[in-house]
Amino acid sequence: MHGEPADEENPLLSMMLSSANAWAGAARGLVTAQAKRQRSAAMRDGAKQIIGFWAKAMTRVTSTEVLENPALAGV
Repeated sequence: MHGEPADEENPLLSMMLSSANAWAGAARGLVTAQAKRQRSAAMRDGAKQIIGFWAKAMTRVTSTEVLENPALAGV
């Protein structure tokens, strides 16, 4: 008891806490990696949608194409 932490007096408790800490660290790493993958996928999908929107918006439809396909008149 001379100013020492309680877990040094109980080696079993020390081992259990050390193991729990190792598991928590591993779980944190897995969760962090998965979050990074999901964030990257969301950014990639968002970029594709933005590029697709602007590519369609910047594409000009000629009058000949409208005559051949009247559905393009609303583009």
